[in-house]
Amino acid sequence: MNIKSKLSLLALAVVTTVGSVTAQHQHRGDCGVTYSMEQQLPTYSEKDVQLFKEAHPERFAAINIPIVFHTVADGNGDGRAQRIGILNSLHRMNTDYAPHGIAFYLKDGGFNEINSSSLFSMASSNGSVVQNFKDGAAVDIFVTENADTNNGIGTTLGFYSPGGDYIIIRKKEMADSSATLSHEVGHYFSLRHPHSGWDEPYDIDANGLQVPFTNVPGTNALIELMDGSNCATAADGLCDTAPDYLLGFSSGFCGQNSNVLDYNGDPLVSQANLSMGYFSDCPKYVFTPQQVDRMKINIASSGRNFLDNTHTPNETVITGDLVITTPEAASTVENYNGVEVAWEGVQDADNYIVQIVNFSDASDFYEYTTTNTSIYVTDLEPNSVYRLTVKPYNDAYTGFPEVGFRFQTGSTTTAVEDPSFVSDFMVYPNPSNSTQNILVDMTSEWSGNATISITDVAGKVIKSQAVQIVNGKQQLVANQSGDIQSGVYFLQLATSQGTVTRKIIIQ
Repeated sequence: MNIKSKLSLLALAVVTTVGSVTAQHQHRGDCGVTYSMEQQLPTYSEKDVQLFKEAHPERFAAINIPIVFHTVADGNGDGRAQRIGILNSLHRMNTDYAPHGIAFYLKDGGFNEINSSSLFSMASSNGSVVQNFKDGAAVDIFVTENADTNNGIGTTLGFYSPGGDYIIIRKKEMADSSATLSHEVGHYFSLRHPHSGWDEPYDIDANGLQVPFTNVPGTNALIELMDGSNCATAADGLCDTAPDYLLGFSSGFCGQNSNVLDYNGDPLVSQANLSMGYFSDCPKYVFTPQQVDRMKINIASSGRNFLDNTHTPNETVITGDLVITTPEAASTVENYNGVEVAWEGVQDADNYIVQIVNFSDASDFYEYTTTNTSIYVTDLEPNSVYRLTVKPYNDAYTGFPEVGFRFQTGSTTTAVEDPSFVSDFMVYPNPSNSTQNILVDMTSEWSGNATISITDVAGKVIKSQAVQIVNGKQQLVANQSGDIQSGVYFLQLATSQGTVTRKIIIQ
C-alpha cells in the first residue's frame, strides 16, 4: 500500500518517530534530541487519534516509506561507512517495525555518497550543508564519523533535527546494527523520550530517594507521576509509557530497580524495554500502542506529503544458498589488478553488494553494487590478503546473510601484449553501463580500416562496428544501444596489423 490517505480532520505539522524494536543486548548510549528539540515536535490528543483512526482505518494497514542513506566521507573520500552494515541495520529496523505494518525501502538505490570533511567530522554544526544534500522525497539519513551535539551528557549516537527534518547517525552504530536507527526514526515521526524533560538523570545523592519537586530542575518540565494522574501532560504525553526519570542512562541495565519514589511516594517503575528509552541490554525493545498511533497519524499528515509515492517495494524474502565460485576460498589470485569475482545467483535477489576489505588496513575497502552475478575488479593491491563478501538484497528486504572468505592477490598484472603500432591504449569508463558509450583513447603509428567489437566471455560477438584509424593520438567511440546485459565482456580493436583486447564490465 502506498503511503497515504490524507488527514482531512487535522492540520498536522511535520513530526517524528517509530515502530517496534527487537534487539541484541547492547548499550543504548545517548540520543542528541534534547528536551528543547522535543518541544518542536507535534503532539496529538487522544481525541485527535480516535477521530483519525475512525476516519482512516486504512492507515493502520501496510505503509511503505522511502529512505535514502547519505554516506559521508572526508574531503578525500576516506572513512565512509560500509554499505553492508547499513543494509543489516535497515533489516533490523524493518524487523522492529514489521509488527506495526511499516516497511522502509531503499529509494532509487538507497545510497548517496558525499565527500565533505565538515559533515564527516561534525555534522551537528553544519546543518545548512546537510540541507544541500537532502533527497527531499525520502527519509534522509546521514551516516557520519560522529554525531556529537556537545550536550555534555555523553557520546551522541545519533539525533533527529526537527528544524532540518533529517537524521544524523554515527557510522559505528550502522556497523554494529544497533537499535539507534529505529530510535532516531522514532523521533522523525514525532515520538519523544519517555524521560522527556530530564536532560540529566535524577540526582539521588543530591535530592534523596523521594523526588522533592514537581518540575524538573533546569527544564521546568512537569514530572510524570506513577498514578497516571498527569500522564497526558507530563513527559512524552502518553499514558501507556511508564514514568522515566532518565535513571536508565546511569544505571543502564534492563529492568534494574532504582528504589526511587515519585513525588507522591510511589515507587518509580520505569519500562526499561521501550525503544525510545535509554536502558541497556534488554533482549527486545518495543513501542507501545499509543506510540504507534502517533507515528501513523504523523505519517499521514500534510507535513509528510513528500513521502507519498506509488512505488511497491520488493519485500520478497531471499532464499537459497549463495556460493562464490571465483576466486576460491583461501586461494591466491595471480593477477592483482584484474580479479574476476563470480557467484551463483540467489532466488528473488534484485541486487548484490560485493565488498573487498584489506586485512592489513580496514580503511582500504571497495564496494560494488550490481544486478549481475559477477564483476571484474581492477582496484586491488599486489601481494595483499583481502576479505571478500557478497550480500544479495532487494529494496525492502536486506536480511540475507552475507557470504565471504579470504583470498590473496599475487604480483602479476593483467597487461596484454599489444601490436607494436599501438601505444597508450585506454578504455573507459570501466565499469560502464549499457547506456554509456565506451571510449578508447590511443596513439597509433598506422592508419587504415579497423573494427571495434564487444564479445562475451564465450567469444560471442555482441556488438561490432567499423572505425577508421589515423596516425597519432585519437579517440574512438564504441556505441551502445542499451541492450547489453550486465556482465564481463571483452572489447577488441581488430586491424590488419593485429588485435588489441581489453576486459570490460557492463553494470
